[in-house]
Amino acid sequence: MRHAIRTLAVLLLAIPLANCAKVQAQTALREGHRLYKEESFRKAIEQYQTVLEKEPGNVEATFYLGSSFHQLFRPGKDDTKVNLESAIKNYKAVLEGQAAPDDQKYPTLKRNALSALVGIYADDPYRDFTTAMKYATELTSSDPRNLQNLFAMANLYEKFGKVNEAEDAYKKAANEVAPTDPKACGALAGFYNKTLWDEKGVPVAEGKQGRGRFDDAVAQLKKCADLDPKDPKGYYTVATFYWDQCYRGPLLDDARKKVLADEGMEYVNKALAIKTDFVEALIYKGLLLREQAKLTKNPATRNSLLDEAQVLQKQAIELKKQQEAELAEKAKQAAASTSN
Repeated sequence: MRHAIRTLAVLLLAIPLANCAKVQAQTALREGHRLYKEESFRKAIEQYQTVLEKEPGNVEATFYLGSSFHQLFRPGKDDTKVNLESAIKNYKAVLEGQAAPDDQKYPTLKRNALSALVGIYADDPYRDFTTAMKYATELTSSDPRNLQNLFAMANLYEKFGKVNEAEDAYKKAANEVAPTDPKACGALAGFYNKTLWDEKGVPVAEGKQGRGRFDDAVAQLKKCADLDPKDPKGYYTVATFYWDQCYRGPLLDDARKKVLADEGMEYVNKALAIKTDFVEALIYKGLLLREQAKLTKNPATRNSLLDEAQVLQKQAIELKKQQEAELAEKAKQAAASTSN
């Protein structure tokens, strides 16, 4: 009987002690998050370690402990590598952790841990394609239609010089997963604009300078513009690509430059038809007019084009001043209403 009473007393004593440890862990977790947001990562580490002393299986504290160590790593500084090692250890612990069935934070913490590990193994000092791809595959398999995950996969391929695989990932995002998403569309266009290929469109060796695939990039940008025909920025962007290729394109003859300048003019006019006071579009129209003037043999036509470019330049400058004055006035009125 006495033994039973002593056992009951021990159990009753343990209940408040357990509750006390839980409260202390929650308090330390909140303080750790506050310090983390303030970028006081060393102090945050102390708080997260306190949480794990009270609750060894706390996945949230484990992730943020790893992230705090990760923030203290400085590439190229060997004395900070130990922080990266600690980050890896804790990120892996998140993946191996056993979260409660009703833990709504765990899926996000797991994705963030996977994403962090992909980034770590994509760069020095742990640069390793196989390991990075293992975590990237796990990341994308959990949500195969997530654009951010697809971009991470594409970027990983690109970092390791696997250009064709990167293109497939960008195309999957733009053409299959999100065919109406401007971000996915633009990502593929941006990829084609990178200098990753030779003059025949074959990927160059890693570390060597190549050229972009202009025709593919501009064709993709046209698709992006057509996703929202009422937005002048899409047509304007196409025009900027045409001007850049006309102005900087290597080894182009005058006939090809004329085609580029004329097509650029077509798209900049589309942008201005939607928004007549689009300052940037006015500037690029002037630049395209100057390119057309260079390619014109008739002196009268050349002078006319240059005169029009000059008028547009002045118009753009005046519009810019006017728009800046209007913004300043709005800011002034907003400040006045706030003070009142």
